[in-house]
Amino acid sequence: MAQLARWWNSHGDVIIRVQGIVMTGLDEAARRIKIRMLPRRGAREEMEAALSSIDVPRDAFDIGIGCTGAFQQIGYLNEIVDDPFRDAITLSVQAAPQVPYGKALSLNFFIQNKSEDTVRFFLGGRPPYDFVVSKSDGTEVWHWLCAKVRQLPLDRKTLDPGESLQLSGEWDQVDNQGHPVPAGQYAVRGVLFMEPPQRLVTSVRIVEVLPAEEGP
Repeated sequence: MAQLARWWNSHGDVIIRVQGIVMTGLDEAARRIKIRMLPRRGAREEMEAALSSIDVPRDAFDIGIGCTGAFQQIGYLNEIVDDPFRDAITLSVQAAPQVPYGKALSLNFFIQNKSEDTVRFFLGGRPPYDFVVSKSDGTEVWHWLCAKVRQLPLDRKTLDPGESLQLSGEWDQVDNQGHPVPAGQYAVRGVLFMEPPQRLVTSVRIVEVLPAEEGP
């Protein structure tokens, strides 16, 4: 452990420069320098490159990539909302129907007041929304909040008749552990968190990740 501590004190600044670090330090039980990162494309490769630039054995490090916090996924995509409010608004998630392999996909979540009255409601959390990408069988692949640090205040929101609210995100074609996903079709939904336990869920938007282009 003394040797690990010396390595960490000498080279910790190289490690923490890599984007997406959420925790690092000495793990006495495992006798390793623990590194935990948010999931994103290329995160592991960038950390491996940083570690290769310092004079420390690779097996001194334990790299983990995954979600921050705890998310209860049971029923996560089930709506719980007052009917009068749901009848007053329309919501949708928009994304390109096809995206080249490896290219980030822009995601937009729209909530519009379709009624003739002003709508007032609370948004739960900052950010108060999520995007969920699933396989055709419903298995979750990725959700946007996985790589976010979320606070839980309530914020009051007002939408006048015809007014809309746009919320944005991006999927860089990785799963919740930061691994690139294969080509194929994926189901995208938006989730809006309101005053707990209320939430709204959009209908599905199908997105196809195109196969990678082969070289000559």
